[in-house]
Amino acid sequence: MLCAFAIASVCGESLTMSSLTSIENICRAIGIDPLAHGLQILRAADLIPSRAHWPEASAPADQAWSEIQGRGPYLPLLQPYPLLATRPAILADMDASSPSALALSLGRRYPPSHPLTLASAEGQPLWRGTLADLPAQHPQPGSALYIAPLALLDDRWSADGPTTIIARLLGPKGCPWDREQTHRSLRKDLLGETHEVLEAIDQGQTDELAEELGDLLLQILLHAEIGRQAGEFSLDDVYHHLATKLIRRHPHVFGDETAETSTEVLKAWDAIKQAERQEQGKAARGTLDGVPETLPALALAQDTVKKAAKAGFEADSIIWEIDKIYEELSEVNEAINQQPDIRSPSDMHEELGDLLLIITKLAHRLKIDAESALREATAKFRRRFLAMEALAERRGLRLKALSDEEKLQLWSEVKHS
Repeated sequence: MLCAFAIASVCGESLTMSSLTSIENICRAIGIDPLAHGLQILRAADLIPSRAHWPEASAPADQAWSEIQGRGPYLPLLQPYPLLATRPAILADMDASSPSALALSLGRRYPPSHPLTLASAEGQPLWRGTLADLPAQHPQPGSALYIAPLALLDDRWSADGPTTIIARLLGPKGCPWDREQTHRSLRKDLLGETHEVLEAIDQGQTDELAEELGDLLLQILLHAEIGRQAGEFSLDDVYHHLATKLIRRHPHVFGDETAETSTEVLKAWDAIKQAERQEQGKAARGTLDGVPETLPALALAQDTVKKAAKAGFEADSIIWEIDKIYEELSEVNEAINQQPDIRSPSDMHEELGDLLLIITKLAHRLKIDAESALREATAKFRRRFLAMEALAERRGLRLKALSDEEKLQLWSEVKHS
């Protein structure tokens, strides 16, 4: 009964004595010591997510993202996931759970080919197979499922997997390139991976988006491990700061506050940020503080005019921005049409910058993301240009040799094709 006592200590009162006896029989048949191997013991039902654990959404405005966005009913998430895939596990009371639902849940951590053993209450194997075949099984009363542990480098579906790999790459006898990196040397990689994520989003490629987000996460994990080894901060600190910030800044979700609209949420968010700075003994942020000057120019312009407008620097009518565009366009035209001997490149540079800025301000007034609009317009231009180039090649034409009228004719054909 020593094994049963140890199991009872692990499981508390969640399992019946008959279930504990069944698990003891399985441990004996498989030949494992539940304490020596870090055996995890749960009821199979504990692996099945339930919407009952989430708040009830009685009003349409309270629905989950998938429902509000019209993607279908909300599928509850089992979080935190109760199993560590690198340790063995036994799931008791298999007959009380749906094998299909259980297989779906286990698929979050284990590959379809992962070996499983279904055993009777007496410890006799009833079925040996893989996770992919689990939905077809019909567990008998008192049966339990043994799940073999994954090797460390095979744990590729949880947060522990990538962090283990990164620690190895930057550890003793790790990767020479990775161990040469610093926070600063990785800056360009972080920026590059961010742009690749944006490209996948813009192109609507959700499969590639998952991969690109992984590449972006790699950069975060590298910085965290470098910080840990340097004694600066660890990934645990990153998690802590993020979780603390999200809970504190969402009192309408995790506290007693209310916020019915996005506008109310953002207003409360800014107030909480200011309160945090006061608690930390920092001066209140100025209107344009928090807008990194290292942002790409369009994003910097967008955030700057947005902050200025929020502080009250915005005309009552959108006509102001439209009139300013014509005014700035006239100044650009004036700078261009000056006599060659007095034409100033710096003047044209300045006037064109002013024009771009006021166009960005117009986008803000129209509630259009200028960055996205320009990216989409550029993508459209690329498609049409490549099609025009291909059309010219098929006709034996060289673009450089064509007149402006001929180029416009080709462009028009492609545009209306």
